[in-house]
Amino acid sequence: MTEYQKIVIGKKFKDIQIPSENIYNLILRSPEIQNKTPRYQSKYSNKTKKFYGSKKKPHQTMGYAKTPLKSPAEYLKKHTRETKPNKESKPFSCLDISHKRPPVPKKEDAPLIIHEGKDKNFISLNKLDVIRKPALRPARKSVDTQKGDSFFLEFSGLVPKFCMKKGLRANWERLNTQYMSLPLVIDTKSLKSRKLELERKLDLLEHDIYFLEKNEENDIYVLPE
Repeated sequence: MTEYQKIVIGKKFKDIQIPSENIYNLILRSPEIQNKTPRYQSKYSNKTKKFYGSKKKPHQTMGYAKTPLKSPAEYLKKHTRETKPNKESKPFSCLDISHKRPPVPKKEDAPLIIHEGKDKNFISLNKLDVIRKPALRPARKSVDTQKGDSFFLEFSGLVPKFCMKKGLRANWERLNTQYMSLPLVIDTKSLKSRKLELERKLDLLEHDIYFLEKNEENDIYVLPE
């Protein structure tokens, strides 16, 4: 056989498809069971479970997973969650009935006078300052409902005092600039009347500012125009 024939026969042999199936592979076999090593288990597991269970508190922060809902007929009504006061009123009893405080001094009584010298008693001076100090006045409020809803009268539509003083001072400054811009020599009738009118308005504004600053603690009501 020549070499050329050998090459041709080898190419034909490669082109032939050899079947890859095997009859022994058609038989079903059970999978091989691999024997695993035993899992590690600590001998302290029971103690840790008991310790963890003792410290655990169910529904402490998040509550129940599923909260039972009320029926639509039991909707939230008005004033149902308000705390009701206790009707059992205890009788009032003073702590020390036998001891009575001295009476309040009258208006005609002369105040105590302490002569300040070398030995100045600061404790007695502080006591006198506290006694002579005027009492704090509560804020003026108005209660409009049975439940006790209140609002301040100072900001209930009336003009506050500080706004009034600011407006009066702004008007005084505006009129004062007009008054200062007048000429030194007033020789006409119109300038004289203008000067007198500005002086009258300035005096009126100064009187109002002084009145408001003097009576800051008193009740002053301004009706809206």
